[in-house]
Amino acid sequence: MQAHLVQIKHNQEFHTLIDSTYPGRFNDWKITILFYIANHSLKALASLNNIDIGNSHFDNFNNINPRMHNPLMPIDDKQYSRYRYLYKSSRSVRYDCIIDPSRLGDLKEDHQKCIEALNLFMNFIAAQGVVFL
Repeated sequence: MQAHLVQIKHNQEFHTLIDSTYPGRFNDWKITILFYIANHSLKALASLNNIDIGNSHFDNFNNINPRMHNPLMPIDDKQYSRYRYLYKSSRSVRYDCIIDPSRLGDLKEDHQKCIEALNLFMNFIAAQGVVFL
């Protein structure tokens, strides 16, 4: 679990640095960083519970989805939706903006929504017993 906690802190510090240095730019990277903070938070929770939810995003989703048959570590619907939102947002900014680069300038609101989703998700993870560095 320690490796995930270190990575969370590293990603949080980088997000803070890039957001304060470039407040109106690089929102695509900021959103991607936010997803990976959520991803490592989820992995830390799994580690705390001695559960291997997998190495791929596909496995992670299957093993936390409360609607799947026998998920290894189901989380509630709201948290699953938040995690999925962060994942989809990070994929969208990485791949959809290549198709439509004009979207890059319109991501400030998306970034803010991702911050809000991540904060709620991290509160949930902390309430499950994960102590962040």
